[in-house]
Amino acid sequence: MLCGNKIDVEKREVTPEEGQQLATRYGAKYFEVSAKIGTSVAASFNSLIDTLQSKNEVQKQNGN
Repeated sequence: MLCGNKIDVEKREVTPEEGQQLATRYGAKYFEVSAKIGTSVAASFNSLIDTLQSKNEVQKQNGN
């Protein structure tokens, strides 16, 4: 997972497109978040938890 933080700031160091391209390159999900105002923070954590739970279930099914 890759999170682009500080989306509430006017002058951004990384554009949303650059963030998405990097996440795609690494096969990661991308979220635009703001810790300051809480935008998409819960959604990004929920996605991370869902991903970990899914991987855990697959490992259990495979006997690992």
